[in-house]
Amino acid sequence: MAIAQWARSDPQGLEAFAVALPSQDLQEAAARDLAIVDPSKAVMLVAAAATPSQRDLLAGAVASSWSEADPASAVAWLSGLDAQTAKSALPGILSNWMARDSQAAAEFVGGLGPELPAASAAAVASTLARTDGARAAAWAAALSSPPARVLALSSAV
Repeated sequence: MAIAQWARSDPQGLEAFAVALPSQDLQEAAARDLAIVDPSKAVMLVAAAATPSQRDLLAGAVASSWSEADPASAVAWLSGLDAQTAKSALPGILSNWMARDSQAAAEFVGGLGPELPAASAAAVASTLARTDGARAAAWAAALSSPPARVLALSSAV
């Protein structure tokens, strides 16, 4: 709660403080709250991460929070990330995007081609199957990535 209030009142100060935090949990909380208030500051926090694993963790937190308000901008941000970081951030975006606009999220994921993480395809197929199993199966069958297609088909039925 205190971090969220700080993010609203002084996002730049929180960003500077978060970079120096020794705890990944606190950095993750700061990144989540910054993404809601000022995504550009949260993105800088991700870029300043000391290790690739820390960057992936923070990217997931930022993507999840940012996509609650603006999934399109969060997805656009993914295109500028390295493949591993983008893969880490995608599930957080998908969970929020699927809740808001499952068709747009499914189209985006289906268009990822061979780079599509199988787990993301399965999550989309599972969500689609809750309302329309035939549509979920058809979507999954059309995926170009064999591992993603197999896992998505098993999640769609």
